[in-house]
Amino acid sequence: MCLLTTSMAGKERSHVHLCLTDYRDGTYTYTVHHIDVAPFFLRSDDPDVPDPGAMEEAVLPPPATRLATRPETNGLEFHHLLRAADGGDMIVATDDQRRTLIYDVAARAVGPGHMLLSDKRVPVSAAVADRLYVLDTSHAARRATCFEALVYDGVEDPLRADWYWRRLPGPPYADDGIGRPLPGSRVTALAVVGAGIWATTAPAEDGVASVRPCSRLDPRRGVWTTPKGAGAGPGTYSFDTERQAWRREGDWELPFAGKAELVPSCNLWFGFSRADGSSSLCAADLAAAPHRACGVWEDFRPPKEWFSCGRHLVSLGSGKLCVVRFFATDPLDKWRRRDPVAIITAMEVRTMPACDGDDDGGRGGERRIKVVKHMSRCIKLPNYNKGRNWVL
Repeated sequence: MCLLTTSMAGKERSHVHLCLTDYRDGTYTYTVHHIDVAPFFLRSDDPDVPDPGAMEEAVLPPPATRLATRPETNGLEFHHLLRAADGGDMIVATDDQRRTLIYDVAARAVGPGHMLLSDKRVPVSAAVADRLYVLDTSHAARRATCFEALVYDGVEDPLRADWYWRRLPGPPYADDGIGRPLPGSRVTALAVVGAGIWATTAPAEDGVASVRPCSRLDPRRGVWTTPKGAGAGPGTYSFDTERQAWRREGDWELPFAGKAELVPSCNLWFGFSRADGSSSLCAADLAAAPHRACGVWEDFRPPKEWFSCGRHLVSLGSGKLCVVRFFATDPLDKWRRRDPVAIITAMEVRTMPACDGDDDGGRGGERRIKVVKHMSRCIKLPNYNKGRNWVL
């Protein structure tokens, strides 16, 4: 499972990027599609507001670009970086042979990047302060080589200014310190908020997150990751991007499964709930302990015969969220891959005074929140797009 996160660059986004595997010719080819989701958000002053519960079909737009990798690789992994400095939008693709491709969304241009310093077989990525952090979570990952950052270096010679990979100290759970791997270091969730990142993993063995006192990390300073069954014991680890140092924060777990995003207006993080396996959208105040979900909302209820093939949450800014779920819809397909569809649902988080009588939502400090479901659209995908997919 590849978990992708994106740092907002301070302005509202109107598009999400779908990166799809294209199996038409039996090669590792990928297409990138830009989906305009602005029309999915309803205006309250529109006299012809459609029923938000109605499901309408949308057409997959033509690919903005097509990427390919060499046949000896295990395919591409996609990462996203929104640059706060200039508002630039970059999609970075890497493979397990250390190769890098960089796609500039505004310019619609693809170019080769510098090679990773070490291969990343099962990477997760996060953007913090105009840097893209990539962590290998495979069983073969080693502490000395598993963590790197893509950094823009405007060196004295303008002709050499470019994006370069920089090696970072690896997490303490990656190995025992002398190169021997520890089992279960796979990171299962990652979230980006402004210049900081929070991450979560699968629940503890008893299925309940333990709540214990722990230090708090400023979300604008560090990267939080939680290993599943790490050698040091299950818990939460942090990487301070300023000091470039890891530390163990505690043996508690965050209440999300998958990606979580901060909505600054209510100071709550939103992600998919891990409490009951329903994958409903939930919220939690991660700045306070205990870290418990304080609201749950449903974005889409699929037919029983549909098989879930993945889910993604993208923050668009200004309290707007986009939930994208992939399904295989052919009930006769024993492999559960045929007739894929993508369901895109627009959600909006609104804040109101605590005295407001509306009881839909959870509390965020001294405010109440209301999560409004806008429109859902169904995009039918060709069967050659039934492989892995990414939403950035």
